[in-house]
Amino acid sequence: MGTEWSARWIDTRGGSARIERSYRYRIARVNRGRARIAIRGEDVFPSATWTAQGYVDVDLADGLEGQGVLRIRGPGAPRVNAFERHISVRR
Repeated sequence: MGTEWSARWIDTRGGSARIERSYRYRIARVNRGRARIAIRGEDVFPSATWTAQGYVDVDLADGLEGQGVLRIRGPGAPRVNAFERHISVRR
């Protein structure tokens, strides 16, 4: 537990806008064959920065498949540009 890793990349979305993405992941807990991975990220667009924070719960026995939630926040949050994304991880 507590293992951390990160990823950074540039997303050009087909050449239209350059988005710098930076995400950190941390194993928050392991219990009964399942792990919760905490996620914190930042997407930097030319005109604004968006953040993501949440988790994904994965099953250690089936190749890390699981589900989770990311809370997305952008300019004007929490009144606008604030929502949740439900995510799935599949092999």
